[in-house]
Amino acid sequence: MNNDVSLNEKALELGVIISDRKGPTHLNFTLQLRDEADISVGEYVEVPIGTKLIIGRVDLIHAINEAYENPLFIKDHLLREIPLEARFPTKMMQYRAAQVRIVGVIDSRGKVNPPNEVPEPGKKVYLADPELLNNFLGLEKDGIFVGTMYGNSKIKVVLNPKLVIGHHIAVLGATGSGKSYTVGVIIEELLDAGIPVVVIDPHGEYYGFAYSKDGVTHSKYDIYHYRLFDKSGTTELLRINLNNLNADSIAELIGATDVQADLLFLMVNALRKAKQKITIKNLLASVENIASEWNFAKRTQLALKRRLMLLEEMNIISEHFDIRDLVHPGALTIVDLSEDIEEKTRQSLVGILLDLSLIHI
Repeated sequence: MNNDVSLNEKALELGVIISDRKGPTHLNFTLQLRDEADISVGEYVEVPIGTKLIIGRVDLIHAINEAYENPLFIKDHLLREIPLEARFPTKMMQYRAAQVRIVGVIDSRGKVNPPNEVPEPGKKVYLADPELLNNFLGLEKDGIFVGTMYGNSKIKVVLNPKLVIGHHIAVLGATGSGKSYTVGVIIEELLDAGIPVVVIDPHGEYYGFAYSKDGVTHSKYDIYHYRLFDKSGTTELLRINLNNLNADSIAELIGATDVQADLLFLMVNALRKAKQKITIKNLLASVENIASEWNFAKRTQLALKRRLMLLEEMNIISEHFDIRDLVHPGALTIVDLSEDIEEKTRQSLVGILLDLSLIHI
């Protein structure tokens, strides 16, 4: 008598779990496939055990033939020029097996639990039902469509836009695996939904959103392009308002040492207490007085002045720039930081923009 939970009538039987030296365990099992079973690496399977369902993902498929396991035996037949299949029923000794990693267990209430059940050898394994997979993986029916699942083109990967824009997310992968392309798809879906997007682009990877290779605008979206320097006059200029920064952010931006950062902190604090604006001019004017009051060395004063003057020469500071100006309803804003600046400066600018966005946007 079969006491396993009932399955979708259309579920495809793939084969049975076999016993080998490695399992089955509560983490993985080996599935011997039926000859006609059509399955790929990356697809999901289900194993009914009583009132529960084990959900697993196929990590590896390999072909096995016991007739070809002994290399000396095979070499003897090669030397004799005798086909192995002429003496042995090699086709009967051949089968395919899949290594399956268990990713979760669905109990009778529909709750998803971590791997905690061991499937017994001989249990039948079925191709996972698409609707079951959608629920198991938390995929949406409507939302941000990013593509189809690897190994199962029938499963559409649709993300909840509220979760995407309301939480921190990461797109991970090796170089060349398509991270930038995936992010690009998400951006397009958000824009199609009327949601504004701001991209901080340290390597110039999203230039193609706005322009073709010959520099001609071709996007169907409203795009605002910001850069630190622009001699052509075709992009907006990104600027930093020191009044919106704390002393640590300014110190990081100019690459100050610990001692210089301490002096800068005292200067910024004094200016704020005096209700003066935090500008390079005011900072330079306060260096000597604050340094003298707190007994900072002359070389520290000179080094800090030099760093502030170098920042002024970059011409990226403005009292009138507001981080909120980067956000345009239903449009894409690309903040291009791929220009010829020091990597530490680029990293500092990215950190400053992110900090300001958390506070003001």
